[in-house]
Amino acid sequence: MILKANPAQNGEQNNSSDETKRQSTSLISRLALLLRLRRGKEARAKFVESHLDKSIAFQIRSLRSKEQWTQGEFAAKLGIKHQNNVSARLENPNYGKHSLTTLKKIAATCDVALVVWFVPFSRFLDWMTGTPFTDKGLTEDFYSIPTFKEEFGNPTAMGSIPSQPIDNAENQCAEKSEGAADLANVRIPPDRDNVRLRLLRVG
Repeated sequence: MILKANPAQNGEQNNSSDETKRQSTSLISRLALLLRLRRGKEARAKFVESHLDKSIAFQIRSLRSKEQWTQGEFAAKLGIKHQNNVSARLENPNYGKHSLTTLKKIAATCDVALVVWFVPFSRFLDWMTGTPFTDKGLTEDFYSIPTFKEEFGNPTAMGSIPSQPIDNAENQCAEKSEGAADLANVRIPPDRDNVRLRLLRVG
């Protein structure tokens, strides 16, 4: 007799395995990014600026492409005199000088909402690494934004920090073992209990 595995059971096991792998990868990436941000205030400012410039430019390009507008058509709808300004400025990730007025106009033209928030770095880390988090909405905490030091403590207490971010899978294993020694010095905000459990599980 040939025994066949239950496909449903296999599916459940595979899904569980995939979820565990995704969480571990997310955690490793989160730790790598946190180590990078701990290099100093200037490093954090540059990283946030670079991420913001690129994400805005790519989103604008995506919105225009979704509507199948040429750059000339898009420029006309926005009241921009020279269509080259769309590619040279609005959709250029190196431009970085989008005004809030222009972003509001783009949102209205493309019929989408626009959100501009100041957020704590813990939330930024969650977004960047795809770590699940609970959005509490526009509560009192939303307007009380902790600094990096208030959330994670004194950056100089972390020990050695890699000179380059660890992005590829080959180096992630090395970082996992090296990062485990640093976990005791990483302060996790009170509302990140689920992340703390994952840190302990991986470490």
